Amino acid sequence: MALKKLCSGCGKIIDYNLKRCEECEKKYKVDKAEKNRIYDKNVRQLRDAKYTTFYHSKEWIKTVDIVKSECKGLDIYSYYILHKIEYGDICHHIRPLKIDGWDDRCNVNRIVYLTHSNHALVHGMLNDNYEGTVYMMIGLVDRWKREYEGILRDTGI
Repeated sequence: MALKKLCSGCGKIIDYNLKRCEECEKKYKVDKAEKNRIYDKNVRQLRDAKYTTFYHSKEWIKTVDIVKSECKGLDIYSYYILHKIEYGDICHHIRPLKIDGWDDRCNVNRIVYLTHSNHALVHGMLNDNYEGTVYMMIGLVDRWKREYEGILRDTGI
């Protein structure tokens, strides 16, 4: 029997690997899109127009799809450091765009897919030890690519 849990929106019983039931997921996406639209209009466009424009570009959306596909949707920080299998929520530039990452903004080898909690954690680590955190994150991406490509090569997939 598959593991079940309660939907965080309405309390219905759902599969364990889901966050919400279909109805609540649809409502969540609509609500989130509206909140993001309002925030973008009232805050981001005024404060960071260059970055907001980039994050809404076709180039960025395509890059996000590639990054998610290459890591199979997994948060590789959780996988290697926390020894947990978790699906990511957000693409993170290993070198933040506002600091020194603009030239690598669409370099899939310098972007990692993280859960929201790990994204916040990594930003805290960047504040404490910028170069060390960047080095570690690049190492995780490189390790994933080496190991995953090795699995594909060994299995003939």
